[in-house]
Amino acid sequence: VSVGSFADPSFPPPTESGYDSWRHPWVGLPDSIQRPGPDLWDSVRPLYDAGRYAEAADKGRELIEDHPDDGQLYYNTACCESLAGEPAHAVEHLRRAIEMWEGCREMARGDSDFDPIRDEPAFQDLLSR
Repeated sequence: VSVGSFADPSFPPPTESGYDSWRHPWVGLPDSIQRPGPDLWDSVRPLYDAGRYAEAADKGRELIEDHPDDGQLYYNTACCESLAGEPAHAVEHLRRAIEMWEGCREMARGDSDFDPIRDEPAFQDLLSR
């Protein structure tokens, strides 16, 4: 994002930072910005990167039990479940993610992690709403 994009003085300042663990150290943020704790998915990412999708899905479900209000966990777990051949779980967790943030629906439309379940009627129904 070009810094000049924020030249409009009426543009509201940010109030929170997402994916903060991925932020470059040279990007400073005011103390007033809410920062989440460490990205919970970081503990699962190595399993996903290694193609161990069933294990990643299991770990994701454990994290969801401990953090049921984290929509990112539902979305990422659904991705792993899709890749692991667990369409019913994937659709349910994606549905929960969409309930928390409608933008997940559009993300899922283009996310290749959902290619294995793209022809599933429940998945198609969820994305058609």
